[in-house]
Amino acid sequence: LEILKAQPLPVILAGDLNADPSSATIGILDSYFTRSCSTSDCPFTIPVINPRKTIDFIAYAPSGQFVVQLHRVVDEKYASDHLPVFAVFGVK
Repeated sequence: LEILKAQPLPVILAGDLNADPSSATIGILDSYFTRSCSTSDCPFTIPVINPRKTIDFIAYAPSGQFVVQLHRVVDEKYASDHLPVFAVFGVK
């Protein structure tokens, strides 16, 4: 977070963060980043069969730089043990 906060350009962070949305880790990231999904309703991403947990996220900073036009989890079960997350951003 300290490295990315010093970045003068807009930042998009995406990946398997291995943390539940209510975890302290995600809470720290939420203090600087805005998630592409609702902070209270991110779709499940793991396991690929009958997903029950969200640990994959896309987030951006600074908050006013982007507009989330679409966020979804892709129903693709072949490439990983996680479902892919897809987001489309517009620029304010």
